[in-house]
Amino acid sequence: MAKDYAAISKKIVENIGGVENIASVTHCMTRLRFVVKDEGKINDAQGRTVDFSNTVICMTSNAGSSRSEGALGFGKTQGDVNKEKALKALREFLRPEFLGRVDEIVVFNDLDEDAFKKIAVLMLDEFKEPLRDKGITFTYTDEAVAELAKESVGGTRGARDLRNNIRRKVEDKIAEKIIDNIDTPVTSITVDVENGDIVLK
Repeated sequence: MAKDYAAISKKIVENIGGVENIASVTHCMTRLRFVVKDEGKINDAQGRTVDFSNTVICMTSNAGSSRSEGALGFGKTQGDVNKEKALKALREFLRPEFLGRVDEIVVFNDLDEDAFKKIAVLMLDEFKEPLRDKGITFTYTDEAVAELAKESVGGTRGARDLRNNIRRKVEDKIAEKIIDNIDTPVTSITVDVENGDIVLK
């Protein structure tokens, strides 16, 4: 057990900004978190101390996201229902004494189409700098953003579905376009929509 603590605390020292999904939490990690919450610090095998006294620890989980049952009661919003499902799921795999040490549980709302559009813009903007380094100007139309968002809404994996759509319909096509025009280098790429399909111009 001490060896496990040493390995975990070493990981924390080296990756202090890391984020962990608590749905895969182990017994050892749970006990380690008890130490952090109660004592405010941990030590690794080399005697180094990690001080958590001025630290906000954020843990993520998909708990309750796959549940399909509804919640009893009138006048409840979808957000209220989602929160009840998440809290019920957390209580099933986390011990009460651990949950009692958590200051706040925040349940995120489902992503709507407007949220997907904003995320699509952020993801598409990621292509600008690397393509600029290759001498290629990258742009996209509002119609392309709307189409990518519309195709991704309602999936089971949220923004991951959008990421996959952009990879298949934009990133892969960019690579193909650059390779196909190796003799006449591409200087500009625009993502647009034609007849309901994502195209590059």
